[in-house]
Amino acid sequence: MGLKITAADQDDISTIVTILTEATEHKAAHSDMAWGTGAFTNEEVAEYMVTHPMYIVKINTEAVGTFSITWEDTHIWGKQELDAGYIHRLAVRHGFHSKDLGEAIINWAAAETKKQGRTLLRLDCPLDNKKLRAYYEKTRLHTNRHRQNRPSRWLHTGPLRTQNLDK
Repeated sequence: MGLKITAADQDDISTIVTILTEATEHKAAHSDMAWGTGAFTNEEVAEYMVTHPMYIVKINTEAVGTFSITWEDTHIWGKQELDAGYIHRLAVRHGFHSKDLGEAIINWAAAETKKQGRTLLRLDCPLDNKKLRAYYEKTRLHTNRHRQNRPSRWLHTGPLRTQNLDK
C-alpha cells in the first residue's frame, strides 16, 4: 500500500485543515456533530499543534489522513497513570474510507506508544456514535466506560498490539 506516517510541521497545516474539514463534513452528513459543522482554519490547527503533535498519513505521496497522539489527556480521561498514549482528531480523506487506514493509524500509534514505555492506547468518541464505537472495538480497543464528568463521551482503551503497517 505504500503507507507512510510522518510528523506534521507548519508546511502541512493547510493539508491538515483540508483533511479535518472533509472529515467534519462527512461526520455531519452522517449525523455525527462531534466536530461541529464548520470548517477548520489554519490558525486553529496551528494553535492546536503547539500542544498536540499532529501526523500526516500518506499513501505513496498523497496525503490521505491525519491524527494527533499525546501522552496525557486529563480533559477527557481525568488524572491517569502515565501508562497510555491518546489519539485525537483521527481523520481519513473522502475516497480513502474502507481501506483499513484507521486500523493502520491505530497500529502505528500503538507502536509509538510502546516506544514511550507505555502499555495502553486510549481514544474517545461520542457516546451515541454506535458505528464508530463498534469500529474501535473491532480494532481491539475495548469499550472502557463513559465518564460521569463527560457523559456524552465513550472511552476506549486497549493493550498495545502492533502489526505490519504495509498490509
